Amino acid sequence: AFYERFEVSLAANTIRGTAVDPGDYIALEANNDVFFDLIDDAIRRTCIEIEIINDNLLEGIEFFSIEVVPDPNVVNFPSNVRLDPDATFVEILDDDFVRIGFNQTQYGPALEGTDNTVTVYVAVLEGALQRSVTVTFETTVLGSDTATADVDFDSLTRELTFDANTTVIPVEITINNDNFFEEFFENFTVSLTRNPDDPMDEVIIDPEEATVLIQDDEVVIIGWERNVTSINEGQSP
Repeated sequence: AFYERFEVSLAANTIRGTAVDPGDYIALEANNDVFFDLIDDAIRRTCIEIEIINDNLLEGIEFFSIEVVPDPNVVNFPSNVRLDPDATFVEILDDDFVRIGFNQTQYGPALEGTDNTVTVYVAVLEGALQRSVTVTFETTVLGSDTATADVDFDSLTRELTFDANTTVIPVEITINNDNFFEEFFENFTVSLTRNPDDPMDEVIIDPEEATVLIQDDEVVIIGWERNVTSINEGQSP
């Protein structure tokens, strides 16, 4: 079977979904022209190009849709042409990631008796967030650490939430003056972990650990009991 040759003129429009223009894609001009030249009963295709924006934002999968409608400039749209389906969805797969971590790998030394606290900084080091992400901050003593929790410093566990407006969070740790003579420098570890219920695999924790140094302020003086000791020849000590 053959059809008499005729053209079908349609109009295509982009419709916002979770993806928006112009941040995620460049929308089509209103009623963008789409033409089909029908010669016979063969399937005809046409291509609509839409520019996708690489925005460097961590967003997850987003979508928008494209619809086709009869060209509003055509008075007599062919009655034997049916639009089905008249819309399709376009998914944008995000290729971005966010790196959260300590802004340095060592803090201090904090001096006992003088520095009552030491401040460490957790930051978004790469990428940008569009929604909130929570990580857990914790002080810990690893096998190679020499400080004692709740003696040299106060243990601390805290939830840190980052979003589009929060890129750096300072965390203060209390340093105790324990009045013990110890090693000149002691250390403990601070660590970060992901919330296990957070589905965003694109969030990377790195560096996930840092070292905090404490300098002991206790002083032991060792010296001679006398500045001068006199002894006679022939005298036993």
